[in-house]
Amino acid sequence: MLSRAFVHDANQCLHVIRLAAESLSLDDKDGRLTPERLRKRVDTILGQVDHLTALIGGAAVPRTPVQPQQPEPQDHSQAPLILLVDDEVLAALMLADHLQQQGYAVDVAHDGQEAFDLCHQHVYDAVVTDIRMPRMDGMELIRRLYDLQPGTPVIVASGHVRSGHAENFPDSVAQVIGKPFSPTQISEALTKLAILPGTGQ
Repeated sequence: MLSRAFVHDANQCLHVIRLAAESLSLDDKDGRLTPERLRKRVDTILGQVDHLTALIGGAAVPRTPVQPQQPEPQDHSQAPLILLVDDEVLAALMLADHLQQQGYAVDVAHDGQEAFDLCHQHVYDAVVTDIRMPRMDGMELIRRLYDLQPGTPVIVASGHVRSGHAENFPDSVAQVIGKPFSPTQISEALTKLAILPGTGQ
């Protein structure tokens, strides 16, 4: 029987590959597929394929840390400001890139504490968060965010929930999306909340 660690790592690799592939498709459809963007997406996919190959072969997988980085700064006065919170660094940055291409301004945090610190600096139009994360988990972040910014809607995007079951969460949680998800599911969720590109305050 496959170990839980193996299944988790394999699912994470496949999730990042799906995000990269969908981003390629969306960029091509919208006419934004530049050589540099193509190279970045292909590098991401090949890196995850190498990781999967090592996992299947039982080889030791080098854990090269990915340095967290914020997406390119945007004019927050002209676009809704979204906070993405996920400890899967590559997946978070690729989702941020997708939302920026859609016209949103995006901040990225990789654990609940980092996200909560950002919430003291900005009022967000929406927060998209995972549940299981280091330092502060998503549930604690949601509770604290409600006290700090009670009007901010939350979208839970996690592999530890079932899509559509928002009734098990605080009232501030507007939608629940299970992993793996596509970038378009997040932008569609924002649209359902009437958080549209170009409508930032």
